[in-house]
Amino acid sequence: MDRIVDMFRHWAETTRRHFPEPEAGRLVEAAVAAGKELLAFADWLQAHPERQTGDYAIGRKVVDWYVHHVFLMPYDCDQLLQFAEFERARALTYLAFEQHKNRHLPQIEPAETTEEYLAWDDETALALRRWYLEKGRDLISDQDDQPIIRSEVSVYLPPFGMLAFPTRHIEGVSRILVVPADHWHARESNYGFYTDPGVLHGHEYWPGHVYEGIIHRRHPCPIRRVHRDSGHSEGWCYYNEEILVALDFPFVRGPRARELVHINMLQRAERILIGIPLLIGDITPKQALERFLENVPAMGAGKGITREEAFMEVYKRVVWRGNDCFDALAGKVQLLRLLADRKIELRDRFELKDFHDEYLSHGQIPISLLRWEMLDDDSEARGLFKSVRLLSVLDDGKSIPENGSQK
Repeated sequence: MDRIVDMFRHWAETTRRHFPEPEAGRLVEAAVAAGKELLAFADWLQAHPERQTGDYAIGRKVVDWYVHHVFLMPYDCDQLLQFAEFERARALTYLAFEQHKNRHLPQIEPAETTEEYLAWDDETALALRRWYLEKGRDLISDQDDQPIIRSEVSVYLPPFGMLAFPTRHIEGVSRILVVPADHWHARESNYGFYTDPGVLHGHEYWPGHVYEGIIHRRHPCPIRRVHRDSGHSEGWCYYNEEILVALDFPFVRGPRARELVHINMLQRAERILIGIPLLIGDITPKQALERFLENVPAMGAGKGITREEAFMEVYKRVVWRGNDCFDALAGKVQLLRLLADRKIELRDRFELKDFHDEYLSHGQIPISLLRWEMLDDDSEARGLFKSVRLLSVLDDGKSIPENGSQK
């Protein structure tokens, strides 16, 4: 926090040329003033710990209500934890399999320079798109208006963390901005961003968020065109990470990159295993942080989770957003169950390409509703539409009269 004023000043000096006058001329002064105010607020917080009596936990009943009535997922806290325990065991088991297969291969390291990483990224973008569409894979349909996907390094300025500032516009090219090579996220992130772009390329780019986002934004229904559901989206993108391993995608860095996919699975499982106990009040944020560090060590091609990344997992994904701890895995579980039942229904007529296209054609709606539309099966949706007011959960209904107002 001692550097916060200098960070604000540096941000303003770097970006002011992109602002019009007279605002540009006043930006540095305003940024420095904002930094001083934020530093004063931090000093006040440290000086008055007795005033900080808020609760970070929301309780088991509220989490269950949130999953059921906001995300329309038919799961409760205990089921989410069971999914995570199984995912953790599966991730570590398949990581062990991969490490055994790769035991005679040299270890891979992150790119030394941004240029080296971007070269790998360009190769991955082309190889991944061809792989999904050609060579007999037939995994998904291309779309005429899908842009070329490329990454580009951009300006990352503290105190804005992972928020990037693009420096130019390229017509028709969708860019995912990457951190500079000297950023801790490039050298130390356990997700392997700089080690092999393919590990998360299918999740973020094509056929992940960029691809599905374009499809959903042109849906003929005006409601579905704008509706977003993180379980549907994150489940789809997480699922596409595993496809690369299951169907032998040729990672540009070689077979060792496959280990990173399973390490990502482990980290997401641990996100639930610390996230749910944190949200329901069984552990503190500090305990969650330490558990992450202990349970996601350096293994295989993974660097092990750093304190910075563990802090982001606990405070950004769980404390701040809540659903970020469970939506990817729970959505993937729903998607896999949907695929399995479609396979049983169609038997030898089942085609992955048809399933994937149909999954995306209904819009980004909760998978419990998608299951109802695709299979005429309301088993996941049944009961989720029962009206249960959040106040009744928060207060156990003891002080809430029938008219809904609190006493």
